[in-house]
Amino acid sequence: MERLLCVLIGYVFGLFQTGYIYGKLQKIDIRKHGSGNAGTTNVLRTLGWKAGAITFVGDSLKCILAILLVRYIFKDSDNVALWSIYAGLGAVLGHNFP
Repeated sequence: MERLLCVLIGYVFGLFQTGYIYGKLQKIDIRKHGSGNAGTTNVLRTLGWKAGAITFVGDSLKCILAILLVRYIFKDSDNVALWSIYAGLGAVLGHNFP
């Protein structure tokens, strides 16, 4: 049950598309420009290096925040490292398959 909860927490964090959110703040739908992907590379090519760096950091933080939340929830567990890995996996899955 803990595994599923950790993957689910990570998945929810992974669903936030940093490139799309940043693009919307710049009044552009990044998915309609360049390759059509909301990822860091397309944001970098379309909006420049600053936007690409912000997207990269935001995408990295999704995983880090998911892991920190799981570590906080299961801080007394002997398997906290394993649960953190599941949260990271969930974040990657949420990022790749929203």
